[in-house]
Amino acid sequence: MIKQDIHTYQKENIYDLDNHIVMYDYAERIVKAVKEERNAASLRVLELGLGHGYTASVFSGAFEDYTILEGDEGLIRKFRKEHGEVQAEIIHTMFEDYHTSLEYDVIIMGFILEHVDNPVEIMRKYGKILARGGGNLHYGTKCRSTESQGWPGCRAAG
Repeated sequence: MIKQDIHTYQKENIYDLDNHIVMYDYAERIVKAVKEERNAASLRVLELGLGHGYTASVFSGAFEDYTILEGDEGLIRKFRKEHGEVQAEIIHTMFEDYHTSLEYDVIIMGFILEHVDNPVEIMRKYGKILARGGGNLHYGTKCRSTESQGWPGCRAAG
């Protein structure tokens, strides 16, 4: 996690209610869309970033083979403490450093591209491990919003 963004993951910040509403809705919409296309339970799913943990709670109930990449060990510990029931493999790694021989049917990049230095490179990298016929889902903030000003990906997007 980028240190200047840590305040957004603490309890009682001004965006908590918005995050809760948006993230659960976003996760439910992804599950619905995937289920309309394929048998969601049989898919190999990769999510970049743990964030607040809202999506992990939804996705772990929908996808049996569900992996999360997260670069902040403290955030992983916090999540496991608060959401011990969530069944997901959580790998501590920076998105740029993750290497695998696996292919994923669905790769979810929710609200992460604005946090990385080179969002285009991240999309290229993960496109290479997307299974044939798979889907790559992106969801992000508007870089012009007050909350996101100064985030690396937003600076890169101009």
